[in-house]
Amino acid sequence: MSNRFIINKLISTCTLGKPYYFLPYLFLNVIQTNMPNKIRFYYFFVDIIRQAHKSKKSALKLVKEPIVYEGGNETNYSFYDSFHRGPRISIIIREEQNKIYLTTLPF
Repeated sequence: MSNRFIINKLISTCTLGKPYYFLPYLFLNVIQTNMPNKIRFYYFFVDIIRQAHKSKKSALKLVKEPIVYEGGNETNYSFYDSFHRGPRISIIIREEQNKIYLTTLPF
């Protein structure tokens, strides 16, 4: 299973508001999170998805924003609706050869 396939599942999970779609992929060895363990990440992720879909005014659309810094390369996956200025969901993803690092932002 490729990194791209897993990230596409994450994207569809966020746009559809179905966090359980991503659950089988979360526990793959290629996924690392910023939380102490993957169960905690999942509970926080579920809460983010629920709150985003509760407060959205229209369908969520993905905007990818590259983050380039010395020694690294990440992409901020932000999901916006047509009403709010700020993203409803924001996840920073760093891809390496056989790893995907997921960082959730609290707001």
